Amino acid sequence: MKKIHVLMAKYRWVIIAAVCVAIGLAAFGWFNNPTRLFSPVKDSFRSIGDSERPDREGGRGGGSYVPDELVGTFDDEEQAKACAELYGIELLSFSYGVAVFKVEGDPKELIAKGKENGWPELSLNHIFQAF
Repeated sequence: MKKIHVLMAKYRWVIIAAVCVAIGLAAFGWFNNPTRLFSPVKDSFRSIGDSERPDREGGRGGGSYVPDELVGTFDDEEQAKACAELYGIELLSFSYGVAVFKVEGDPKELIAKGKENGWPELSLNHIFQAF
């Protein structure tokens, strides 16, 4: 019994902190639904829908991605340029490992063509809005 009292005295701040955290999590309902604690952050980012996305000219656009662009990640700009030549598209920009390409025609067809041929993976340039 004395050992328990010694341990409790030695680690009382750890025990108090753990109880406080448990009470705080219970107050947010985390024990019933663990994802609820983080859902406000997750729900604040959403893809812009068809009728909400303004295009670059300031009007209303269609889709939740830039219709004439693709993006991909590369180690350096030379790899991005080689990928642009492979796909037959124009490299618009390269920054921090992300390349943006200008596409003529349907970008989804080009993505499918790249997957069929085993080329470096490109994806649609999605538009996201916070809040």
